[in-house]
Amino acid sequence: MTVRCFVVINPRSGAGLDHEDFPAKIREWFASAGVDAVYASQAATDIGAQLAEARDSGIPVVAVVGGDGTIMAGAGAFAGTDTVLAVIPGGTMNVLAHELGLPLTIPEAIRLLAEGEVRAIDVGEVNGRIFIGSSILGAPSRLARRREGFRGKSSGRSYARLLMAGVRALKRYPAVGVTIHAGGEHKPIRTRALSVVVNDYAEGFGKVLTRSSLDGGKLVVYALKPITPWRLIGLLVAMIMGRWRHDARLQRFAVETVRITASRKRVRLMNDGETLLVTPPLDYRIRPKALRVLGPRRSVETDVPTDPEEPTLEAAASR
Repeated sequence: MTVRCFVVINPRSGAGLDHEDFPAKIREWFASAGVDAVYASQAATDIGAQLAEARDSGIPVVAVVGGDGTIMAGAGAFAGTDTVLAVIPGGTMNVLAHELGLPLTIPEAIRLLAEGEVRAIDVGEVNGRIFIGSSILGAPSRLARRREGFRGKSSGRSYARLLMAGVRALKRYPAVGVTIHAGGEHKPIRTRALSVVVNDYAEGFGKVLTRSSLDGGKLVVYALKPITPWRLIGLLVAMIMGRWRHDARLQRFAVETVRITASRKRVRLMNDGETLLVTPPLDYRIRPKALRVLGPRRSVETDVPTDPEEPTLEAAASR
């Protein structure tokens, strides 16, 4: 059966650097896979314009070729609609592609269009903006600019350098005073890094920042307490070993909605790897199963069960 879809391409994604004419290569791969692909007009050069054409086309499947930021833009365009988002990983990290279990090469991901299954996953929303995995305030939000220098470089050495840049940023970045409001509770804290995650992270050796579920219906807030560089390294080791979610160096609790106020007039957020300046308060909410995505067929449920003892803001306040 021939598959028909609208294709949105980010030519500046990490994979795009490997090809002189990336859009032409993408068209070749879609044609080779026998996909009836529709592309944006020549006038639609940016991602927003391409997504607008995809929405107006009425085609029920939209394949987005790009990195995490491009996929997030696709999620923002189609969350809450019947349109199916097909993720074609063309970035540096490709977090959602990993979590869905998609092939990580573009030709293989395109071939999956004919045999994948549709599933509904949760998304988060902050001040009206959609994000898929995490929204981070503080030092890590400054890593996005550094990450641009690693596009197209996926060696262990490049990731180690990026990790060390993160450690240095956490060491130098001053703690921010914020207040977390949820469930009638108000918790003031000082933190160098605060992350709101769509469903919780899994634990286990090597499962660094891999979510346990894509449709658990919860936001989980992590706030890093002010700590010394040596204790920070200890936390990073605990993350690699897979025993870190209950670490005393972190505040952690699950919510469906949360408001975060800050002592600063503007704060920098990193949503799924893309940065933006936002005026507090930050109002977060979970949108359960709001995004339809295409993934590999599953014979059994593959998501790890959500932690049965979900932390709350009240419990975090007592720590």
